[in-house]
Amino acid sequence: MSPEEQFAELMSRPDTEQARQLYERMQARIRAALSERLGLGAWETDPATASEAPCGDFPDVHPFNASTFGMPLWFTMGPLEPEQWQAAKQVLRDVAGEHGFRQVVLDVDGPVSRVFQLSDGKGAAVRLMVNPQDRVVLRVDAGCHLKPEVKRLGRPLNEVEKEQYRQSRHRAGGS
Repeated sequence: MSPEEQFAELMSRPDTEQARQLYERMQARIRAALSERLGLGAWETDPATASEAPCGDFPDVHPFNASTFGMPLWFTMGPLEPEQWQAAKQVLRDVAGEHGFRQVVLDVDGPVSRVFQLSDGKGAAVRLMVNPQDRVVLRVDAGCHLKPEVKRLGRPLNEVEKEQYRQSRHRAGGS
C-alpha cells in the first residue's frame, strides 16, 4: 500500500480514543457475560499493563499520526474446569464476534495454562487466558488507529505541527 492508501485506510477506522471507548465497552460486556455464565468473582484491572506503540502494519504513517495500543489487563480468580473453559471460549466468540473479532488465531488448552485469542482481521486481538495460578485474564490489543487530532485534520501532521505536538507532550510530562 502507498502512504496515501495507508492513511486512507486509517481514516476509515475510529480514532484511538473512539477505539478505546469501543474496546472498554466490549471488555465490560465480556466480563459481565463470563461472570454471569461461569459464576466468576469480581474483576480487577491494572492500569500499568496498558501499552502504546507505533503501527508496524502501516510503516509509512509517522508515529505522531497513529498508534496501536493494548488495553489494561482485567483479571479474576478461577479456576476454570475444562467444561467451563469451553463455555468461556464461547462467551468470547459470541460477545467479541459482535465487534468483528471472528478469526481464531490462538487456541491453547495446555495442562498448566490456557489461551484463546480472536482477531478482527485488522490487527486487533482479544485474548482470554488462564495462567498457572488459576487467574483468568482478559486482554484487548488494538490495531492501528489515527490519533484524534490527526483524524479531525483529515491529513498527517506537518513538520511544524509535529514540533508543536512534541513540545506539548514534553510540557505535559509525556514521552
